[in-house]
Amino acid sequence: MKPARNWKKDRKKYFFYLTVVCAHECTSCGCQNLFIGEIVETYADESVLTEGKVDLAKLKPLLFDMSSVKYWSVGEAIAGCWNIGKQLKKL
Repeated sequence: MKPARNWKKDRKKYFFYLTVVCAHECTSCGCQNLFIGEIVETYADESVLTEGKVDLAKLKPLLFDMSSVKYWSVGEAIAGCWNIGKQLKKL
């Protein structure tokens, strides 16, 4: 798979704090299309990194939901991975 655009050449033109470049293939499944993607490169501005990793609190991502036609933000972290599931399992 190859990226849809030459992002290395155009990345300054289309710069965001976090950019994930995907290659994809489209397969027709009857009356619908199936998209299979692969992340081939990721670019992050240093201003949104903490110890070399993307920090969601610094990034403040904006999410678009087509079903409600609204933009959403991400709240605070509620638990570490795999920990909250153990607590819920006890209930």
